[in-house]
Amino acid sequence: MRYTDGLLEKDGKSIDLREVEKDLRQIKGICDKRVEEIMAVFEKHLGV
Repeated sequence: MRYTDGLLEKDGKSIDLREVEKDLRQIKGICDKRVEEIMAVFEKHLGV
């Protein structure tokens, strides 16, 4: 088990992927294509 897995189970918190995507788009130097690639990795690992 990963450390972060335990945190999510213990605290019952979740991650809003749309908010993550929105925040990534605000980072200077990360283009839309790169954001899409990053989000695909998140979705793959979260089983979305």
